[in-house]
Amino acid sequence: MRLQTTIGRTFLRAPILLLAGLFLGVLFLPELIRLMPKSQLRRGTVSKCTSANYCNTSTSIGFKPKAVIFYWTSVTAHGFTIDSTGGYGFAASTTSSVPQQRAVAAVLGNDSDATAEGARLRTASSSIIMAVGTNTHTLDAFASTTAFTSTGFNLGWGGVNTTGYIVQYYAIGGEDITDTDVQTFWVTTSGSSQATSTLSFKPDMLFFAWNLTSGLAIDAVTQNMGSIGLGMASSSTAQASMFAMVDDADGGNISKRWQQRTPLNHHYLNRGQSRSE
Repeated sequence: MRLQTTIGRTFLRAPILLLAGLFLGVLFLPELIRLMPKSQLRRGTVSKCTSANYCNTSTSIGFKPKAVIFYWTSVTAHGFTIDSTGGYGFAASTTSSVPQQRAVAAVLGNDSDATAEGARLRTASSSIIMAVGTNTHTLDAFASTTAFTSTGFNLGWGGVNTTGYIVQYYAIGGEDITDTDVQTFWVTTSGSSQATSTLSFKPDMLFFAWNLTSGLAIDAVTQNMGSIGLGMASSSTAQASMFAMVDDADGGNISKRWQQRTPLNHHYLNRGQSRSE
């Protein structure tokens, strides 16, 4: 009898507990929603257009990106390649469907060559650029981010190379990402502090890409040295960079260098000697 009474009281209280739970849930739901992350991230791959002229590709990621980071090597399948070429590119905008974009790329060697193969190139009008020829390097392929759409991004491809190289990407969007931009600045030669850009907002994260192209033409391949670097920073103490370089037609190993540095967001090497910026 006591057991039945206890069970009966429990069932009588159940609706009250349920209502209380629903009421508390309604009270705290807006705060829970506010605390939930509202940024969106998608990673994936796109394949370079195999047409010898121009073609367009669309990539669906399920949301409108506000920034896309591209990186690539000369491979058509995931794994190793015998030649060393690659690059980094960025596209960003929160106010326009046509983003600002920049890219750098480098040739750091061809397999089994008696002398080093080095070249570098940069662009302020494309997100992806490739120079994959041997000995004499040219701008073989490029892609511009022509639009950020409601569900992804579009690329417009050009160039003479017809190989379907893989390009990796990270796409970033969502309500938490309020501002993004891509700009270019020239590094000071004095070694002092430098105001580097005209951003209209305070950034929470910075990415840097460079390849020693002082005074060199945009979208032109420079043959005398291959070099490329990538850096990032989220504060004055949380930052890191890496850099690789090789001299063109060098039969020795003195110019073949790779280095990682912290806490620097960019640096470069000069024939085996490092210099930080």
